[in-house]
Amino acid sequence: HNDLIPMNIIVTGASRGVGNALVREFAKDSDHHIVAIARDQAALNKLKKECISSLPEAHVHPVGYDLTQGAFSALLLPEIEKRIGKADILINNARQLIHKPFSDFTSEEIDRMLDINFKAVVFLIQALLPIMNPGSHIVNIGSMGGVQGSVKFAGMSLYSASKGALAILTECLAEEFRPAEISVNML
Repeated sequence: HNDLIPMNIIVTGASRGVGNALVREFAKDSDHHIVAIARDQAALNKLKKECISSLPEAHVHPVGYDLTQGAFSALLLPEIEKRIGKADILINNARQLIHKPFSDFTSEEIDRMLDINFKAVVFLIQALLPIMNPGSHIVNIGSMGGVQGSVKFAGMSLYSASKGALAILTECLAEEFRPAEISVNML
């Protein structure tokens, strides 16, 4: 057991990769309550089971939800409030990456990347603001491709652009949420 303050944590994109690893790490402290969000309910249930097998007192709350469906305030917020009430940390980790030449992108593919990488973050933060505690943190997972002046790669133009929009949003929200004592950063 460590000396960290118990936190209520929300992680999107928790069914695999970085999001999955973050949930596992937070679940090592039984004082934390983690809401794990992803489309794949079965993967989330497996994640919870594995966390509990490592630490029976772990508090992992799987919530199967497709972030492209929107309706965060009406559908997702009540599920989160039921499980943790207020939130201390929101990690916007869900992402959509389509790697292909710029000239081959369809309107639907562009919409899908912007819907997950940018718009879902906007609408999720809007929905969760009422339950964010003073002193809470919002962490947006970005990409070096979304940073001006960084090395760029062929086939990553629209993914990088969506992450660039997220980078600017993060900077703006850090300033806007300062009076509410909510920190906003991007990794």
